[in-house]
Amino acid sequence: MSERLYVLDTNVLIRALLLPASTVQTALVKALRQGKIAQSLSTLDELKEGVERTKFDKYVSREERIRFFTSLLSEAVMIEITTQITACR
Repeated sequence: MSERLYVLDTNVLIRALLLPASTVQTALVKALRQGKIAQSLSTLDELKEGVERTKFDKYVSREERIRFFTSLLSEAVMIEITTQITACR
């Protein structure tokens, strides 16, 4: 059986980092236990930009945010985007 892939929105990933013991953090942990997180270059760029925002300094240290990004990167499965969906904004 092949490993499951999960797609989590960048906002969900950042909320999981900022809100330990939250529903989104539980979803991330469960996804990582049951499979891998699918990421593309564009979603990784978006996440990197998000974790580097200084407005999050008062919640989580920059070092912890970088560790989160690095850890997720090591666990992620890189995928190539081949279709553009325009059904929503």
